[in-house]
Amino acid sequence: MILPQIQHKKDGSERRVGLEFEFAKLGPEAAAEAVREVFGGEIKRKNSFVFTVEETEVGKFTVEMDAAMLKEKRYEEYLQFIGIDVSDEAQRLEQMLLGLASDLVPCEVVTPPLPFSVLTEAEALRRRLHELHARGTRASFTYAFGLHFNVEPPDTSLKTLLAYLRSFLLLEDWIRERGVDLTRVISPYIDRFPASYLKYVLDEKYWPSDVRSFADDYMKYNPTRNRALDMLPMFAELVPEELEEHPVEHDLIQGRPAFHYRLPDCRLDDSGWSVEFEWESWLEVERVANDPELLTAMTRDWFESRRISERVLGDSWPDRVAKWLDR
Repeated sequence: MILPQIQHKKDGSERRVGLEFEFAKLGPEAAAEAVREVFGGEIKRKNSFVFTVEETEVGKFTVEMDAAMLKEKRYEEYLQFIGIDVSDEAQRLEQMLLGLASDLVPCEVVTPPLPFSVLTEAEALRRRLHELHARGTRASFTYAFGLHFNVEPPDTSLKTLLAYLRSFLLLEDWIRERGVDLTRVISPYIDRFPASYLKYVLDEKYWPSDVRSFADDYMKYNPTRNRALDMLPMFAELVPEELEEHPVEHDLIQGRPAFHYRLPDCRLDDSGWSVEFEWESWLEVERVANDPELLTAMTRDWFESRRISERVLGDSWPDRVAKWLDR
C-alpha cells in the first residue's frame, strides 16, 4: 500500500486512518468473524445486529447493521406497544428481522484508527469480505454503499485544514470521473459542494481569522454531513461550540480530528476493486495539499477555466486536473 509523503503528525506520532466498509448479504456475526481472522481479538455480541471485536493490537472494531431501529432494538418498544411480548421469542425475532433486512439495510464494519503502516491489513480484510460473498455498491441499483476513510491530518492548524480542503475541491470532479457508481452519484450521501462555496473558499484572498471562523463559513454553505469530504467531525472535535450555532445533524456527528472522506464506492463483490485503488485518489489530495506551488497553480487554472468556455478549449476540468497530476 502506497503511503503519503507526510506519515507523521507534528508531535512525531504516526498518522492514522479509520475505515468504514458498507455492504449487504453478509450478516454482522460473519463479518465480525472476518475481522477476527485478520486482526485477531475477541468477538463480543451485543445483539444479533451489533458485534464488536476487541483486544486487537489496533483497537476495537464495530460491526453492525446500519439502522438505529435494529441495532438499538427500537422495534421491541413498538411490538410491546401493540401488545406483543417479545421476551420469549427475542432470538427468533432478531434472526427473522436480520433476514428481512439483509437486502435493505447495509452491514457496516468500522475500524479503529489504523496507523498508516498497517493499512495493508485493511486490504486483507477487504479480500476476506470478498471471499465471504459480501455484496457491494454495484450489486443492486438500491445499494449506494461507500468505503469511508477518516484520515488524520499532519496537524489541525488553519493552514493545513484549508490546504487539504482546497486540494479536495479541486480534485473532486477528477476523482468522481475516475470511478464513482451512479447509485451513489444520485444518492444524497455525497452531494457536491455548492459552486458558490468553491468560488468563495478557493479565492486566494480567502483567509479566515481562525479555525472557528473557517468552520462558521463552512457550515453556512454546507449545513449537512452529506458532502464527499465531510468536515463536520473535524469541527466537532476542534470547535464544538460552533456546531451548536448551525442547523446541522448534531446527534449524528461524532467529533474526531480527521477528514471524513465519503466519496469512494465499496465494491466488495468486484474482484478487480481494492481499498488501494480508492486510497490512491486520496494520495493525490495529499500531494496537492502539501505542494503550495502546485495548489496555487491549479487554483488559478480553476478560475481561468471558469472564465473561458471549456467547450472552446476542448478540455473538461477533470482532464485539466489529470494533466496537472501527470506533470
